[in-house]
Amino acid sequence: TDAPPVTPELPSAGFVSQYELVNGEPWLVTTFGDAEVWAGHNQTGWIASTWWQLWPGIEFLFNDVWYRVVDYVPDAEPTDVLLMYRTDIEFDLLLITCRTYDEANNVWLNRLLVYAKRSQ
Repeated sequence: TDAPPVTPELPSAGFVSQYELVNGEPWLVTTFGDAEVWAGHNQTGWIASTWWQLWPGIEFLFNDVWYRVVDYVPDAEPTDVLLMYRTDIEFDLLLITCRTYDEANNVWLNRLLVYAKRSQ
């Protein structure tokens, strides 16, 4: 089995590269078994800004593949790294973006996680 890496927190979906600054495309963070983990910045007009609407049961298109949402964690703590490596549900795709912006401290307090399975 795959062992979770030692990392201090879930990916921060803020500005991490010049590429992301230009077009807002999500980036592949890691894989876990056959599942892919993608992160994206939730700026208005960018794809990740709509991920909060991907509730369980909804089907959506991502990278030319149809998926159905199987679980939704709206307010994960950044230190909840093991959420990327869940074994209690089956998923092929995990989307992560930041939520709950704290203007006073200039940090995103939570992460939104959307787990999805390829549609049949």
